[in-house]
Amino acid sequence: MDMEEISTYRIIRALETASKAYKLLPELPDGLKPPHFRSLIALDGILAERGSCRISDIADRLSMRLPNATKTVGELEEFGLVEKIPDGEDRRVVHVVPTARGAAYIEECVVDLHRALSSALADIDPAECEAAIATIDKLYSAMQKVYRSIGQP
Repeated sequence: MDMEEISTYRIIRALETASKAYKLLPELPDGLKPPHFRSLIALDGILAERGSCRISDIADRLSMRLPNATKTVGELEEFGLVEKIPDGEDRRVVHVVPTARGAAYIEECVVDLHRALSSALADIDPAECEAAIATIDKLYSAMQKVYRSIGQP
């Protein structure tokens, strides 16, 4: 099957549906942005795996540049969701831990949401999900190239 058989209109319609699905996610509270949410998800996962988390661990997990991760964690600290704790042995290392408010937020908005979504998606073959993710990433890259070539952002 080639692109002539798969209408670009159908692809765009599918992307619109994906956008609608994304918009179903709960609204983030009080000024939080998607990078904050993703950083909290990363923090939760890293703490579950390793027991401690550095800003660089969050940057690595999210494929973020370290300065961006540092800024995001700083903003989370301003929101009262995390605390930065200097390492006792290495002054260059800063550990990130959720505050009580942050832990409650992670449980309520991250863990519970992912548990509900996992349950709702249980009937979909994981290989299909992986294929969809890979395809959406490829479509996004292809569309970026097209729009850049015609001078649009």
